Amino acid sequence: MNQHVPVTERFWARVTKAGPDECWLWTGGKNTYGYGILRTESRGRARGAHRYSWELHHGAIPDGMQVLHKCDVRNCVNPAHLFLGSNQQNTADKMAKGRHVVLYGENQIFARLKASDIPEIRRLYAEGLSQGAIGEAYGVGRGAIGKVVRRTNWKHVE
Repeated sequence: MNQHVPVTERFWARVTKAGPDECWLWTGGKNTYGYGILRTESRGRARGAHRYSWELHHGAIPDGMQVLHKCDVRNCVNPAHLFLGSNQQNTADKMAKGRHVVLYGENQIFARLKASDIPEIRRLYAEGLSQGAIGEAYGVGRGAIGKVVRRTNWKHVE
């Protein structure tokens, strides 16, 4: 990263700006959720590009507040499409727009097991195979198998 180029200049170089009511799309790097990211300090953490846009146009984001999208386009940085909200308001907004997903089971990002594995894991354990041996066979730790057989995890699977 060129430390001599001002952050604002680097920000605008990565924005495809359209009309005032259209999405202004971030074309730079994105996180795993599709939100634009921007490094504002030479060795600092990457920040949300939409958050940077809010601050650039409206000032500091109050503590505990999040920057939400009216348009639901995660890489949009148009300040007219952004608004502030609490975590609770963000969750309510996601639910109202049908984007709130409760992730459990194989829908979790790092899930290694599938719902179809669970009955077999429980059967193997009931037949006396150790949690460690089952875990090794499925590529997970003994603790993960313990949670399956105790029904701490995967409770939704019979």
